[in-house]
Amino acid sequence: VKHWMKSAATHQVKRVTRMCTAVSFWSTEHHRYFGRTMDFPVKNTPWNLTYLPKGYLWRPLAPQAAYPSKYAILGGMRRVDDYYLIGDGFNQAGLAVAELYFPGQVEYAARAQPGKINLSPQDVIGYLLGNCANISEVAALLPRLAITNRQWYDHDIIHPFHWFIQDASGTYLLEPTSPTLSLQRVELGVLTNSPTYANHLRRLRSFLGLSADAPLKTVEEALKDYQGDLPQARSPRSRFIATSIRLAHQLPVDDHQAVAQSMKVLGAVKMAHLPGHDDFTHYLGMADLNSLRYFFTPVPEMTTITQSLPALIAKYSTPQVLSQVP
Repeated sequence: VKHWMKSAATHQVKRVTRMCTAVSFWSTEHHRYFGRTMDFPVKNTPWNLTYLPKGYLWRPLAPQAAYPSKYAILGGMRRVDDYYLIGDGFNQAGLAVAELYFPGQVEYAARAQPGKINLSPQDVIGYLLGNCANISEVAALLPRLAITNRQWYDHDIIHPFHWFIQDASGTYLLEPTSPTLSLQRVELGVLTNSPTYANHLRRLRSFLGLSADAPLKTVEEALKDYQGDLPQARSPRSRFIATSIRLAHQLPVDDHQAVAQSMKVLGAVKMAHLPGHDDFTHYLGMADLNSLRYFFTPVPEMTTITQSLPALIAKYSTPQVLSQVP
């Protein structure tokens, strides 16, 4: 009997496609910024900017004890009954994590693994942000984790994710393509959905007319120099290439311009709710990981809500929904 399996039945994965895009970069003042679009079908509960205090009691879906969070967390979340699903967020130590769709690539445990911390895919962000202060602690924790092939509370399928993870040391990616979980560095600061990051980079090099083994520095220079048309297809591959070029053309940027400029990059891949397409953009999120501020822009309202995690810590000892998306 196989204890590990590709996530969800093939027909389940093919029923849905998510189209999120995420970016990360340094400002000229050496502040770390992170942003994403949340592209998702309609659900019964909306995405809202939400605060969870230090000590919040997490109850993972997997059969294990609840645990109190070591850190306060701010991010885009959905509340289902008394459970919080974090699409992206950061904690008071400055660690940020976001989930993006990764269909056809993931390998989850078919059942709970003895001696492991067993998590459903939707529990991963809460566990990492609640227990880890930085990338080093995430890397040290990963050998103890098993991501299990289980549906979350209000979901009808098992969602395949990969995770964009960053702190002051840089940006990393967790691609659960095998039972052995590990991090890889994301130098270009762009992530979309499947295929794997290595596949995205190969396609990007080809689009730029570079050899398959062109060094990263050459890729970065080619992105800045590129003056041609951008791919427009509604696909992860096209968005990866287009967003990499747009972000390279915006950088370097100072702190005063960082949020506005990166919102332009994300706004260029914002998806309207079109007939025949389940997915559309629910919000744009930007975070300054130095000041620990989150800039939450719900769609279609496009009115940005700004919240400071240190200010929320000083004010609240209970969870708070900070936006009013119906």
